Formats: sequence, C-alpha cells, structure tokens
Amino acid sequence: MRTFIVPRLDLLVGDTLVATVNLDRPVGFDGTLAPGESQTIRLHGATFAGSFDPAAICVSPTPTVRIVLHWNDMTAMEMGTAEGTTTRVTCTP
Repeated sequence: MRTFIVPRLDLLVGDTLVATVNLDRPVGFDGTLAPGESQTIRLHGATFAGSFDPAAICVSPTPTVRIVLHWNDMTAMEMGTAEGTTTRVTCTP
C-alpha cells in the first residue's frame, strides 16, 4: 500500500503563474492505494481572493491554462507533478 497526498495545484498561462490552489482531500479518500490500483477523485480547493492577478486569463478570449498538480508519495517519500491543459475557463475579474 502507498499513501498519497495532493496538497496543491498551480494554474499557469504561458509561464505566468495565475493561481495556486490549496486542495482538500475528498471525503472517503484516505490517499491509500495498492500497487496497480487507480482511483478517480474530484479535487476541490481554494485560494485567497486577491492573491493573484487574473489579467493573464481575462485578456484572452480563449486562454489555455496549464494545470500542474503536485503530489507526495508518503510511503516512498517521493514528490512529483502531473500536468494537463484546459481552455474551459471562466474569467471573473
């Protein structure tokens, strides 16, 4: 068994950091997975209002946002990231 923690994700437009979101562990997921096991979870989190300038997202009609998910494997004492992109963004300046 391995125990994973997913503490945060970063949102970037180009190389500009537009937000860091502190993530909450989903109800019912203790972070423990057996070798070869996978699980899909929905992550929720928050960032402090006003912490980041939304201009990098709001100036483009269809911004591409890079999502960098940070994870820690507490069993193997390893850290890593997983990345993806989205263009489904709602701008609230």
